Amino acid sequence: MVLVNYLFTIGLIVWIFLLKNPWYSFVPLFISGLSGIPVYYFGNSSSGGIFPADIIAITIFLRFGLNYGRTWIRITKQRKVFLPFLLLTLWATFSSIFALTHSEYGNKYFIFILYGIGRWWTFAFFVFLFLGYKFNKTDHFKILKNLFFTFFIIGLLILLHQSGLIEISGREGLGPRIIEATKNILDTYEMKTMFWGSNRASVGAICYTGFWLAILVWIYTKEYKWRRNALILAILMTICLIGSWSRSDFVGLLVSFTLFIIFSMKYQFVRVQKLGISIFFFVTLLLLLVMVFGINIKSTTIVRYLPLFNSEWMTEGTGRYRIIMHTSIINYVFKHPMILFTGLGANCFRTLYGQVGIWSNAAHNTFLHILVELGLIGELLTLFWIYRVIVFRIKILGDNKKRRFFTSKDIFSPILLFYIIGRLVSGYAADTLFAVDAMLPANIMLIGFIGLHISLKDSKSI
Repeated sequence: MVLVNYLFTIGLIVWIFLLKNPWYSFVPLFISGLSGIPVYYFGNSSSGGIFPADIIAITIFLRFGLNYGRTWIRITKQRKVFLPFLLLTLWATFSSIFALTHSEYGNKYFIFILYGIGRWWTFAFFVFLFLGYKFNKTDHFKILKNLFFTFFIIGLLILLHQSGLIEISGREGLGPRIIEATKNILDTYEMKTMFWGSNRASVGAICYTGFWLAILVWIYTKEYKWRRNALILAILMTICLIGSWSRSDFVGLLVSFTLFIIFSMKYQFVRVQKLGISIFFFVTLLLLLVMVFGINIKSTTIVRYLPLFNSEWMTEGTGRYRIIMHTSIINYVFKHPMILFTGLGANCFRTLYGQVGIWSNAAHNTFLHILVELGLIGELLTLFWIYRVIVFRIKILGDNKKRRFFTSKDIFSPILLFYIIGRLVSGYAADTLFAVDAMLPANIMLIGFIGLHISLKDSKSI
């Protein structure tokens, strides 16, 4: 898998240098985030390293920056979405340096915080690149089709991996520490929840994004062939997401898509209703099978989801531990006002490991994770950036007297809105937003999906 990762990276580099139009580099940049295996890792694990996505972003800059750099900057400035994220990155840098100079980290945590600062700047670079693309309707659909085929292939690979027919965990490329930590689960299904170096939360984010790409394709076209393919991809990604064991992403999908179906009926998205009814009944059937027959089926995957339908998740297993840890984090932060204000610094949640009730290097809650690392200011800047993304995308259409914020002509705003809602819901139990440690694929999916929606020149014509 390490060799495959190298070939994947080289292939994307060659692809970019063969491109004449810089806007078509969107696809290789997006799919570079599918790999969770670093090309070069720092220390003894992939918690920090240089990933294919980093190399592809630099390659795009080198290939097109000289000729199209000013255009990229102009487009990004016009959209007024990058500046809030730049402010967030600057705050992450300042708060990290402040924490480093006012805390007893030692050399060990100096390296971690240095990588955290660097990773935040790469996040900013990804946001800059993805927000700088601009497509007409024809080119935008070409980009969407390329992503569709890519995610279809990835979905098949994930399904084959989860079924045990092939092995694509990428474990051997994640460094000695992770190889040692996973040696006892080689023969269990838990190893199959990893894919291409990504943990289950990132795999869930990939499947979640593929699902919403299918929804977008369904709405985008009237062709029966594409609607059929979209339904197949949506079902495939739902199955893969369930198989990833990422309960947080599963709940995020259920909540966001249910709200989207209710919304589509209210605003009369006819094409959405047919797809929604099909997938709704499919997912409902799966849940009924789990609830009625789950106890009698010897499946670790089914057993994993059973606690979601009763109070067991609050008293046993990881759900109980999450509640304990979240409570411990809140208590710790409020006992240390300086942390509440400035945070411990990027990539330094790990310094709380071993405190009473805190059993992990990550908060398993995106809001608490950001609060601990970047403080309350960082939390507010993150939410402000999300607000700016949604406000930029949502247009007031139709009858202004009735204040209709959505109409059937604006298909992108609601899809992006509910996609983000799902990520925020998932964030209650997973680090879905800008966690530095082992969550790069999930972050690329988020930023890339936002860029895909913002990049269309005129959504009102759809």
